[in-house]
Order: sequence, then structure tokens, then C-alpha cells
Amino acid sequence: SDVCSSDLFPSHDTNGTTCNARIIKLLREFKNLRIMFSMESVGKYNDYMRYPSNWQNIEKNINQFKTLNNAYFYINTVVQNLNILYLEPLIEFAHTNTIFLNFSRLINPSYLELDNLPVDVLKKSYEKLIKIDKKKFIHTKNIYEIINYLEKIIKNFKLNQNKFDMFKNMIKKRDQYRKISIADYMPEIYNIL
Repeated sequence: SDVCSSDLFPSHDTNGTTCNARIIKLLREFKNLRIMFSMESVGKYNDYMRYPSNWQNIEKNINQFKTLNNAYFYINTVVQNLNILYLEPLIEFAHTNTIFLNFSRLINPSYLELDNLPVDVLKKSYEKLIKIDKKKFIHTKNIYEIINYLEKIIKNFKLNQNKFDMFKNMIKKRDQYRKISIADYMPEIYNIL
């Protein structure tokens, strides 16, 4: 985590894995501060995507950061094929904790792009997103762009088998290296592999 300062709004970018009294003391020295949490989901979904992080630790650290009275908080999330099914709990977390949530769509690597999933999974993702209470989108940026993009992909769907094979191979290698299984974290994704 780097503390980047500018004359107007110093910022602290963090994945939430580290927070201690020294960091909090340092951050209290600023008049106005922006703290951006970089995260793709919550709970076990976070633990898989941000391995070897631990969601309980991250949630505890976020609560420590939130004791700063001089800070504005937001979450930046890169939406990709690994987290598209699991945005709802992140939206709920941001809404419950009154933290602004910004979504951006992953562009590279191509095997992690949104369109690199079977159409049934994309439809399920779309259905989950459109069922979320719209009040929870009040402090969420780009969610409708993600929903509209999903709708477009579904209407014009054509799976690129080579790219999908790259995705499956990457998951297999990643799990072997980490000595874990995506089945324990993201069973819906495991079932399509």
C-alpha cells in the first residue's frame, strides 16, 4: 500500500490486507484523504481471487480505516469472468457500510474477460444483477454499464473456445500451484470447467 499525496486530496490505495496503528496514525495527519479499497468481491470469493488474503482480516481492517474522520472511502472493482456471479454480496457490503462502489470492466488478459463464460452463466449473472434492489445502486458507479454489456453479450453470444480453454487451463494451473480448488470457493465456476 502506497500513500500517494497531492496538494488537494492525498490518497491511500489498499487491498485491505494490511492496517495497523502506525498506518492509522500516519493517515490521521492529513486534512482530507481518499482511501480506495481495491477488491473484486467479499468472503470466500475474495479469498480465491486475492489468494492468500483472508476476508475476515480485510473486513476488520476496513473497519479500522473507517475510524478515520478525515477520509472518504470507496471501493474499486474490476469486473471479470471470475467475479461476475459474485457482485451481489459486494454491492450489499458497500451499501451496508456506506462505501461508494466503482465498477470497471476488465479488458486484459482476454481469458478473464466477461464474454469468456458459457451463455448460461452469463444469463445467471445478468438475472442476479437485475434483481438487486436499485436503492443499493445509489452509491454505485458503472453498474448499469456492466448490466447493459452483459445483455449485449448474451444477445450476440458466441463462445471463443480457444480463449475458454486458456481460462480453464489457467484455473487448473493456479489451483495446482496454490494447492486449493476453485470448487471450494466458486462452485458455479467449477461446474463449468
